[in-house]
Amino acid sequence: MDLQPPSLGDDIRYVTRDQLTSAIIQSVLAVWERHKGSAELMAKEAVDPFELKPWLPYLTISEFHENPFRLRYRLVGTEIVRFVKRDFTGVWLHESGWPDDIIALNRSLYHHVYATRRPLFGLSTVEWDGRSSYRFEWAVLPLTADGARATHCLGIDDYSQIATKQPIPLSPD
Repeated sequence: MDLQPPSLGDDIRYVTRDQLTSAIIQSVLAVWERHKGSAELMAKEAVDPFELKPWLPYLTISEFHENPFRLRYRLVGTEIVRFVKRDFTGVWLHESGWPDDIIALNRSLYHHVYATRRPLFGLSTVEWDGRSSYRFEWAVLPLTADGARATHCLGIDDYSQIATKQPIPLSPD
């Protein structure tokens, strides 16, 4: 099994767990570590929305499918939806409508987590509001439904430094 993550374009790089600066990712990672204990993987059924409530807007839960490898987004947080301007809950990665190179890159990243059963961390540069200099940290944490294989993953995209949440109006205008 290849333990090297896939090569990335110029706008994405891997970081180690020690290099993470995102408080959101560090907090979710602490929950993941606590629930997995001495096991390699956190059980999918241990994912508790009440425990993860402060970070839900930045989370995705996806499921892996085999032969051929595919990924389906089961839950997409509200800040991710706001940032990408689309809710892709329930959508297969290969049917997302994203450019082919983005689909291929994401498929490679997810497949690496699936195959190695290990978390993956990164830093991406993206365009937001017409500027291409924004960076955000991300993580993909494997989950298991059967105690042996990585069957799902918990994704974290920390857009909090790019696009701060707008206050919700108290009354409709």
